[in-house]
Amino acid sequence: MNIAPQILNSNLLTFYRILHYLQNTKGLLFLVFTFLVISNAFSKKDILRYINSDFINFNRS
Repeated sequence: MNIAPQILNSNLLTFYRILHYLQNTKGLLFLVFTFLVISNAFSKKDILRYINSDFINFNRS
């Protein structure tokens, strides 16, 4: 028996469960809130700046 279709079906089931949960207003607000936080962090590029500074310091030492 092939395993790939079973994995795909289980992933689709979990995806539909997540969509069903997001139909709730609290879930939708939570998703929008997390998206705003992540987009705000990436727009400031704090994470990338910290990673680049650590990488430069590691190369100099």
